[in-house]
Amino acid sequence: MPESLSAADPTRADGVARWQEMPAVRAFYESDVPEVADLFVRSFRPGGSASAAAVAAYTRRAYFANPWRDDAYPCLVHEGRDGRIDGFLGVIPRPVRFRGAAMTAAVAGNFMVRADASGRRDPLAAVNLVRAFFAGTQDVSLTDTANDLSQSIWQACGGVTARMHSFTWIRPIRPFRLAVEELAKRGDRSPLHALGRMVCPFADPFAARMAVRPLRRAADECVVDELRASDLRKALSAWCRHELSPDDDEASLEWLLEEVGRKNGAGIARRSLVRDAHGVPIGWYVFYLKPGGISEVLGLGADPRHADRVVSRLIVDAAKEGAIALRCRSDPELVTFLSRRYCFFYNAGAWVLAHSRHTDVLNTIHSGSALLGGLHGETWTRFTGDSFDEEV
Repeated sequence: MPESLSAADPTRADGVARWQEMPAVRAFYESDVPEVADLFVRSFRPGGSASAAAVAAYTRRAYFANPWRDDAYPCLVHEGRDGRIDGFLGVIPRPVRFRGAAMTAAVAGNFMVRADASGRRDPLAAVNLVRAFFAGTQDVSLTDTANDLSQSIWQACGGVTARMHSFTWIRPIRPFRLAVEELAKRGDRSPLHALGRMVCPFADPFAARMAVRPLRRAADECVVDELRASDLRKALSAWCRHELSPDDDEASLEWLLEEVGRKNGAGIARRSLVRDAHGVPIGWYVFYLKPGGISEVLGLGADPRHADRVVSRLIVDAAKEGAIALRCRSDPELVTFLSRRYCFFYNAGAWVLAHSRHTDVLNTIHSGSALLGGLHGETWTRFTGDSFDEEV
């Protein structure tokens, strides 16, 4: 059973992580980067455009140059019987506050295990990596992009699924093109798909105007400036009402925003501070604009009194630039405002998972009063979905 926040953890009294005791698991060193990059390319991009050199450059930047790097919270690798690395779990520590108390969250991502010639992966390698991760000295372990297999492994090792945080919202802007894209993703080449492609050029311009018309008045009451790290730091401090929230300093946020801007393969990074007509900040958002595609929102926050206007401004901005839809991990605190702006909620098969020895922390996550995912989670570090050749 996880302990209460006020109770001591005798297994951590010496401040030493127990992952060293896990079989075949060790810390990830910079000299391992080429081998892990090759593992990623062979596992997820065979024959693709991503080069091992580009993935290696990104891996060094994300895991060895980030401002939170701490040898006490290393990434982990699993070695097979032949001595080669056959598994990897990326880890980035992030400072957080829980009800005012300083804590450390370890965010896991880019979880991968090498497949053998028959396509099977060693389940023990995956389990050992997760168990080793949970044995670290962090106060809470998190990931926000887990697939069904990772979820089952995480839960088998004692972690939990944060179901309230595992929903995604999508806001259609050009609905016919969105429907066509979804059919194509499923491999649908039926007459309905062909008809949709024919209808899109004529129906979507009208549909897009109708999609944003109810929002224009609220959006026009706002002005938008470029979001700076200092703005984001102040916004998180002033408007975040979550019991568990990030506690990054300005320098760390500046590095993070710059890193987000480098990932050209995800779209054009847009970072916006929203002000009211008097110039007073009322909200912010960061998203990857993808004209003709679904634009992914990495972060969204607002003064609760003005959240409707901030959400409206985001949707109108994306529509003006040609996005067919906006999509984002759901924050339970914003569900009401997003619903008013015709956003739809669903589970996209990417789970938010948590582990902690503190029952108070887990209860808070289950209640929805935690700011997880996007800029504060693993989403921005993901290997999958990036065009590494464009980054380097």
